[in-house]
Amino acid sequence: MNEFDLKERVVVITGAGGRLGSEFSHVVQKHGGKAAMLDLSYSSSRLISDSELHLSVDITQPEQMKEAAEEIRKRWGVSYGLVNNACIQPKGFCDTVEDYDLATWRKVMSVNLDGLFLCSQVFGREMAENGGGSIINISSIYGMNGANFSLYKGLPFNTPPSYAASKAAVLGLTRYLACYWGDRNIRVNAVTPGGVEDGQPDVFIARYSEHTPVKRMARKDEMNGAVLYLLSDASSYVNGHNLVVDGGFGAW
Repeated sequence: MNEFDLKERVVVITGAGGRLGSEFSHVVQKHGGKAAMLDLSYSSSRLISDSELHLSVDITQPEQMKEAAEEIRKRWGVSYGLVNNACIQPKGFCDTVEDYDLATWRKVMSVNLDGLFLCSQVFGREMAENGGGSIINISSIYGMNGANFSLYKGLPFNTPPSYAASKAAVLGLTRYLACYWGDRNIRVNAVTPGGVEDGQPDVFIARYSEHTPVKRMARKDEMNGAVLYLLSDASSYVNGHNLVVDGGFGAW
């Protein structure tokens, strides 16, 4: 069997309606898996195809998460994979440290960290009781590196403190869960993307590209290989690892 084959494996993807989440769904289905896509933006929960299920879920709400897990089990059985990809950018997300509202901070943490923990708790329990699985947590280069504020000079946005703190915490929780569930055949790893081009101003793209050894930002599909690797048997002895996909941004 191809070691990258995900045949009949059920993979839950949070933030599945976004630029990266939709890509992760495509790669799961392309390699034979079933994608259970969770996103609050979906107008309803419905089966799109034999391999794609949309669920309208607020991942910060425990009861909604339990109901989502039950719906997935009824349709396809127990989940093998979980990609914790959801994040949020509420009003005030890019405010300065001096003016950052605590309610905004807590809203970011509720999705980026609390929701990630809750999803891991619900689906990790299933995996532990049913032979194992793979959990992937999506972090960020700013969870590892300090922010380079020169990239944002003169622009109407920046990278905020809540994002850096939440994404750094994701890496710590990844290592904790990798140790906690390792003896139950659950591998927990992180993927850390660098900057992904997504309609940013030309000046920002140029600055970021100049700061990256490969001289460009990532395409949205360039995280797919890392996610496929960590979901598949090709990474069967990889646990507690942070796979950085940043074009070398953090190398200098």
